[in-house]
Amino acid sequence: MIGGLDPCAIDRDPVRQLDILFDLAQRHAKPIDIHLHEPGEMARFSLDLILERTAALGLHGQVVISHGFCSA
Repeated sequence: MIGGLDPCAIDRDPVRQLDILFDLAQRHAKPIDIHLHEPGEMARFSLDLILERTAALGLHGQVVISHGFCSA
């Protein structure tokens, strides 16, 4: 499994972080687990980016959001 953490808050470049994360997962045929502790709008933005990539790359059932408690 490939892990990620708070795309906006940690690296402050969510697009690049997710590009790298999803590329690694695809190259190594591994599922993804992203821990998402970001609050409010930031969490929703990160979640949208994650969902878009998951759908575009056909990775349904292979991407998990853990600790998504702040996105409510």
